[in-house]
Amino acid sequence: MTGVEEDRQSPLEKLQIGGTPEQQMELRALLMKYEDVFAICDEDLGHTDRVKHEIPVIDDIPVSQPYRRIPPNQFEEVAGVLHDVVNTCVCQPSAAQADKFFKLSWTPECQQSFEHLKEKLTSAPTLGYADFTLPFVLETDASSLVLGAVLYQQQGGKQTVIAYASRRLRGTEHNDRNYSSMKLQLLVLKWAVVEKFRSYLLRSKFTILTDNNPLCHLNTAKLGAVEQRWVAQLTVFDFEVQYRPVRCNTAVDALSRRSGLEEVEEVTEDSEFDGCIAICNVIRAGTRVEPDLVVIIDRRETRPLHAAVVGIDGEMPMFENTPTLPGYTKNELRGFQKVDPTIAAHKNFWDQKRKPTKQERIGLSRPALSLLKQWDR
Repeated sequence: MTGVEEDRQSPLEKLQIGGTPEQQMELRALLMKYEDVFAICDEDLGHTDRVKHEIPVIDDIPVSQPYRRIPPNQFEEVAGVLHDVVNTCVCQPSAAQADKFFKLSWTPECQQSFEHLKEKLTSAPTLGYADFTLPFVLETDASSLVLGAVLYQQQGGKQTVIAYASRRLRGTEHNDRNYSSMKLQLLVLKWAVVEKFRSYLLRSKFTILTDNNPLCHLNTAKLGAVEQRWVAQLTVFDFEVQYRPVRCNTAVDALSRRSGLEEVEEVTEDSEFDGCIAICNVIRAGTRVEPDLVVIIDRRETRPLHAAVVGIDGEMPMFENTPTLPGYTKNELRGFQKVDPTIAAHKNFWDQKRKPTKQERIGLSRPALSLLKQWDR
């Protein structure tokens, strides 16, 4: 019994403390305060109740955080989402309490809407399993940057999302000259049906919802070669295209019209060609011609261009082409350069075959300095 009683004694009772009685009392008081830190048996090793962690839950009081301004590129998106939440009556009863003309009265309906709002904000939509005995519904939409599609079914009277899909437009698809609005919508339709959801839709009947009304008349529409090839790939599927207003395509719009996806437009051969087309359209509409140029055109003071063609016998006959625009002689061009202040300043140093010094650069204009940067080209 003596051994058992010794085992049940606390470590402080077994501890032999030296020092003065005052020091012993002070040390015992300190050790008694943190007595639960010491292990009495082997099972107590590695455990303590001094360190506690609190796991926050939804029903707890929210933690106060400093106010942080929403970035400008995200403010419109956040404001639109909040506006849609209020309009769908998810938090309409509780949001009405903020009205200055409304008397504050927290009713059970307000509490219910508040709990419903917390559930919507803290829970993500769960994807469902496809039921091939039920028809599918496919929503598609395209913007100038992204293609988006949503596949869902009506299961048990509830809309169940099966899959989401989106991708960026590729290089050639950014060309507005080749890809019109209808062609982009047909592209996302073909991409979603033939490539992304082919395994779901190949032997199933489904409906395609789009906000582009011309797609509802694919059988009678006049299509180009590329569009006809896309439609030919869709002929193996059993589907019907229905028009849906833009305001109802909220789910697929979130995939195809996300903010922050703006890209810098690359300068390609197509973009340069588009610029030439735009200039030609302006000239075709009517370009203002200076009076001096009109006089020269009337006098037909043109400079013919010649092309040399080597014949079979080695001779080089000359063929004069048709003059189009009036030209200038070298002396006239030299005169224009002397009158122009920027070119004249550059030509002065060019004739001397030397670059200007630092002191000489101070007196030059900014356009002249920019032109000097092209000295070695």
